[in-house]
Amino acid sequence: MAAKRVFAASVALFACVAPGLGLARGPAAVRLRARTRVGSRCVASAAPEELTVTVRRGAGGGLGLEVSNANLVLLQAGQPDLRVGDIIVGVNGTPLAGGYVGKALDPAASEYAFTVSRRSAEAAPELEAALRGFGAKLFSPNLDAPEVDGATRARVEGVLAALEAIGTAIAPAQPSDALLGFWKLLFASGRSAARGLTGMAQGAGCEVVAHWQALSAAKPTAQIVEVIADPLLRRHAVAALKGSAAPAGADAAPAAPDGTDTVRPVCVTLETYQRLELDGAPMSESTLALPRTTTYLSAALRVVRFDSAGGGDAAGTAEVAAYWKTTPEEASAEIKRLAAEPLGGSAAAAADGGNSDDEMPLWERRRREDAQYDADASGIP
Repeated sequence: MAAKRVFAASVALFACVAPGLGLARGPAAVRLRARTRVGSRCVASAAPEELTVTVRRGAGGGLGLEVSNANLVLLQAGQPDLRVGDIIVGVNGTPLAGGYVGKALDPAASEYAFTVSRRSAEAAPELEAALRGFGAKLFSPNLDAPEVDGATRARVEGVLAALEAIGTAIAPAQPSDALLGFWKLLFASGRSAARGLTGMAQGAGCEVVAHWQALSAAKPTAQIVEVIADPLLRRHAVAALKGSAAPAGADAAPAAPDGTDTVRPVCVTLETYQRLELDGAPMSESTLALPRTTTYLSAALRVVRFDSAGGGDAAGTAEVAAYWKTTPEEASAEIKRLAAEPLGGSAAAAADGGNSDDEMPLWERRRREDAQYDADASGIP
């Protein structure tokens, strides 16, 4: 019964987002006429280049590389001339011609000359796939789990930096068309994003298990939707911030990691959220203003930058979050699945140790816990 209530609330949350917004690198993004267009700017492109770099074996005999089947560098350690996102096309002057780089290496040699293609658009689809895979492991609802692990985070940030250096597949003339849709959080560099922006995961044992942002031509034009594992309710709940997004002054593209310019539509918005809901029931009318800079790396991937305003990080700390475009139908299906699952992790432990009454009305449980679940502006990161 609780799962049905949560799913019904999720359907209502997603109703304002136009159906058919594509997920994908292949099909072009669906063009919608937004009532509020978001400012954007594009900067010059750095062309891809082919160059030769030296790669040496370490003291233990290894190269410290993770390379895909398509010879794309996904991770490198101790090879200063090689970068994540490089495509290896030759070894010691001999083209690989589609062969795997590992088979072209003389195991007795301590040094190799790799010919690589850098900032090639051909690398983008595989880098995006790698980011989604890493992100699935990284974004954990438990703050003690992998998203604070340095090695895993380094892999994600390396792939993200490579994508930013490559540029974007979005047509610069229509950046606001790409803005609309449903975006799922893949990666958050700061704990305030991982802890949740609705403020409903601040209580002991609460966990954010999924997070989306929805931007629509219809009101509310901006929503943040989070699935919360709530030990007080002994189930998963859907929290939502509803409001609007509007241009926020002059925009500025963040510098690429290697100091080069890239073609990237950059949108600077001021998101203003006036309404907080839990499972469709109003919880607060306080206002949260959230200025964010969005860079579109492809039709399905965007990077959002903003300053932390609490949530465990020092105020003013720059945070980076990566979002993948999905559809309302996919998000609804995932929420339905989560709503039907039992609590796990620390949320389950907190629920087992608590004494909440499952028959108590939601408003009464929240009233009793208002100090812990206060969702006014001061309690929302």
